[in-house]
Amino acid sequence: MRKEIPPGHYRRLVVEKRNAHYGRVGGRYYAVLALWYRDSPTKNTDAGTAFTRQAPKGRWKVTMVDGAYDPCARPAPAALMRAWGMRVADCTAS
Repeated sequence: MRKEIPPGHYRRLVVEKRNAHYGRVGGRYYAVLALWYRDSPTKNTDAGTAFTRQAPKGRWKVTMVDGAYDPCARPAPAALMRAWGMRVADCTAS
């Protein structure tokens, strides 16, 4: 019998440091992390997650749960993404 794991309840969340980016543009702070859920039902699921906050201290707000490393996603201003070495693409529908 297979044990059911409640969605969103993974105990072994791992942040991959080589894919973590942090910076500030004006008064807003941005972070993009590659999160790995090692004990998820799909095993080693990754999620490029984006965060932002207004002040140097305080709580981070999740702005994108998955897909932050997609060149069309734009989890931070384009200049900051380029500084991080992330690709930026113009993916607006024509």
